[in-house]
Amino acid sequence: MADTFHAALVKARGDEKSQTDIAAVCKVTQAAVSSWETDDDRLRVLPRAERLDKIAEAYGIAPRRLRALWHRAAAGRSSSRAA
Repeated sequence: MADTFHAALVKARGDEKSQTDIAAVCKVTQAAVSSWETDDDRLRVLPRAERLDKIAEAYGIAPRRLRALWHRAAAGRSSSRAA
């Protein structure tokens, strides 16, 4: 089970869907999806909270789980930037 936001997205997308497929459902660019999924902390971007339900739908992840992962990632970013 993936324990980070970006890893959960990558795992859920698998080989069945492309980043372009996800982008079309979420009404964002493929580059935005790539920035959510990247392993590179310097390039990774968290999507806006109001997009999470649509993102959960696109990836087939339970919205509650996705929100929990998003909150954990957002909290981690805040604490790392404060240091």
